[in-house]
Amino acid sequence: MRTPADTVFPLAPPSARFRLWLWLLTGVLPVVVAGGLFAYLAIEGNLSWTTALIGFVATVLPLFLIGVTISRQAGRHRLVLGSDWIGVATGAHRRRLALAGLDLERARVLDLDEHLDFRPRLKTNGAFLPGFQTGWYRLRNGERALVARADGSRVLWIPTTQDFSLLLQPAGPARELLAALRQAATRRGTDGATTQPPPAPGKTYWFPAKQIGWGWGIPTAWQGWVVLGLFIAGVIALTMLVPDNRQFVGMALLVAALLAVCFLKGEPPRWRWGIDDGDDDF
Repeated sequence: MRTPADTVFPLAPPSARFRLWLWLLTGVLPVVVAGGLFAYLAIEGNLSWTTALIGFVATVLPLFLIGVTISRQAGRHRLVLGSDWIGVATGAHRRRLALAGLDLERARVLDLDEHLDFRPRLKTNGAFLPGFQTGWYRLRNGERALVARADGSRVLWIPTTQDFSLLLQPAGPARELLAALRQAATRRGTDGATTQPPPAPGKTYWFPAKQIGWGWGIPTAWQGWVVLGLFIAGVIALTMLVPDNRQFVGMALLVAALLAVCFLKGEPPRWRWGIDDGDDDF
């Protein structure tokens, strides 16, 4: 659990190139493709212009919301230093580690243009766009690593006692972050165990994030059940009252509305693999 005494070290933020590619893929491209498709259907007389407009919005809106979520997650790129632990949050990935689990004696600042063996090579569970690289990779030397970097080649490599290392690009000087980690580890060894404060009450979400995969599970609040009930009622009404050739537009609109509520009132989604790293609060 994060406390006011914890220190936050921002990691290098995504570059302008990343945001350009992100909005091209989740904004411009969907608008062009969906706009062309629904305009063609309306011109050919297969859909009315009103129905085509509704279908266009229902198609583009979920992709736009996904882009907003990715952009927000990328903006929370950080390393948190606690009393005896660190937490790394990069994109949709988070990991919490004990200071004792870091091999800070071997950790060092690297220039990836010179140390080519440490360059990420194979993406196993991560994301890459020009100007932003995050998630789990295999490095050229075969090592498994949690990577958090933007543009630039100067990174901090931290081996751990587990089966992976950290490859981080801090927003500030990498040597200052390494020095802070070593100082915290030394102080931890001198002071011994510390008492953690009791956890603060968590925020109530209408829809919890899925434990495996990306998205949301069944509601955990009565408001979520109301929304889900309205969605089911809408699907039933759609099949009974709307002509067959227009049902897909109505269904797209209902799904878009449900996704919008989930994004606004649900737990922030991220990829999960059923393993609780204890890292949701940093």
